Amino acid sequence: MGLVTTIRCDGHGCSAEKRVANHWWVVSMQMSNDGVPVLMVTPLKDKDSLDPIQSSLYLCGEECVLKTVSKFMTPHGDPLRMTEMG
Repeated sequence: MGLVTTIRCDGHGCSAEKRVANHWWVVSMQMSNDGVPVLMVTPLKDKDSLDPIQSSLYLCGEECVLKTVSKFMTPHGDPLRMTEMG
């Protein structure tokens, strides 16, 4: 029997659960060669692409993605700590 993975939205104040038909997004932050943080937003293809070691947020849709991008755009914003922010 395989391992069952439940994905919940990492968006602030959201706890939506991933369903089969949902279109979810993965948000991660990397540093450019110039030391500038770069926010990467990509579609979540399937549960098999989950990487528990990678620092990423799994977001349930446009609203949670936009909130995360907004946090990133604020001075000293770190979207990967979004769940800890008010």
